[in-house]
Amino acid sequence: MSKSGSNPSQHSSIRWRPPDVGFVKLNFDGSVVNQGATSSFVIRNETGEPIAAGTRFIGQNTISVTECLALRDGLWLAKAKGLSHIMVESDSKLVIEAIRGNYNPP
Repeated sequence: MSKSGSNPSQHSSIRWRPPDVGFVKLNFDGSVVNQGATSSFVIRNETGEPIAAGTRFIGQNTISVTECLALRDGLWLAKAKGLSHIMVESDSKLVIEAIRGNYNPP
């Protein structure tokens, strides 16, 4: 045990995991700093190699809208590239729950 009382062996690392065989994975994220928002995404194959990526400055916006635009842009590019087996991953619980139908925005 460490001096803080936590057991170092209980800590798990957070790492990217590749998609299932035959799939690609779309990771997306948004960032809002001061009055500027940026959305970004990357699409990788099952070996982790990037297939496509994108980023854009959105201007003044909320983090939720920024995350949604990143997802939309990534899905649009995946479709334009003919990709159909797509796994989606993000740190935005709100966006993921909305996709699953578990959240109804006001």
